[in-house]
Amino acid sequence: VSTLQGFKLNAEDAIHIVDSFNEVANRMPIDSVGIGEALQRSASSMYAAGNTLEETIGLVTAANAVVQDPDSVGTAYKTISMRIRGAKTEMEQLGLETDGMVESTATLQKEILALTGVDIMQDENTFKSTYAILDELATKWSNLTDIQQASVTELIAGKRQGNIVSALMNNFEMARESTQIAVDSTGSALREQENYEKGIQYSLDRLSASWQEFSNHFLDSSFIKGIVDFGNTTINVIDKVTSALGSLGTIGIIGGGILGAKNAGKCRMSVRISNCFEYALHA
Repeated sequence: VSTLQGFKLNAEDAIHIVDSFNEVANRMPIDSVGIGEALQRSASSMYAAGNTLEETIGLVTAANAVVQDPDSVGTAYKTISMRIRGAKTEMEQLGLETDGMVESTATLQKEILALTGVDIMQDENTFKSTYAILDELATKWSNLTDIQQASVTELIAGKRQGNIVSALMNNFEMARESTQIAVDSTGSALREQENYEKGIQYSLDRLSASWQEFSNHFLDSSFIKGIVDFGNTTINVIDKVTSALGSLGTIGIIGGGILGAKNAGKCRMSVRISNCFEYALHA
């Protein structure tokens, strides 16, 4: 839901989100939960910075393959996208790192261009998407000096998120591949569901669900209520008989039952028991 809302998608697009998560998780070293956690923290910011759902999934997958921490990856992309666009006030409100941010877009553009030859602007008034900027940086990364790499990393990510940028720059081919997998993922979830339904686990799950439904109905039925009511009545009768007979009478009931099983015709206590039960039932 957060991904759907973050990328301003319609309800009918929900199945594409499921397909994208599922197919990338099937083929890349990340699971659907990890993708979801990262996008929950970054979807809105990445959308505002001009990135598509598929591009964001690609970036998340490539970085997480190295750091194995979807929460940190999601926070990093939120930070990177907002630092590049100079959203310092918003970042401060969100508690994100703003140390080392340049004061203007023009200054950031000039510094990154001088360090790498990459322009963060599409034209005078339009930023390139975060994905496009990082893709261009990745193609030049191996040719940069350590000092240049460190300077660019701090400019766009700050000191805390530097490891995410380094992981991405050295693994950007996975970002490209994962992005394309997400684009081509239509029908992935449905195909997997169909295969699942053919398996034994589906049959076992259906049996379990059917039993659960039966149990719920059974426990709610009048049959169970009748058993409970009968039990209450029986206990009340025994209580009244016990009160009438006292402890000796109780022993007599038990003894009479045993004796009656052996020699029903010789048990005088049976008369007393019968009279007591009749008394209790009419009391």
